[in-house]
Amino acid sequence: MKTVMLNLRLDFPDGSRFGPGKAKLMKGIAETGSISAAARKMDLSYPKASRLVAEINSALSEAAILTEAGGAQRGGAKLSETGQALLQTYETILQTSLQATESKRLALGNLLPL
Repeated sequence: MKTVMLNLRLDFPDGSRFGPGKAKLMKGIAETGSISAAARKMDLSYPKASRLVAEINSALSEAAILTEAGGAQRGGAKLSETGQALLQTYETILQTSLQATESKRLALGNLLPL
């Protein structure tokens, strides 16, 4: 039996979106303290990751990801309280959705070829 997966993407009123890729990037930033290190873990270029960070930050009333310039002191990045709330809320909605749809996804899996 094959399992049908569920992906969640939030569509905000301004047209911006937040889904699994941006959530993964935010988790990576929280774990590594670095946009570039998180990007490497995801096999993303730094410019792409930086663009995603800008998209996340511009979608919210406060920045979700805070950055400090690099250089001799080695800058970094971290999630703000807003970013932590966004990521936690996204994960909660995702887990709730997965649980609520489990039986239906299993039933759909039974319709797929072996």
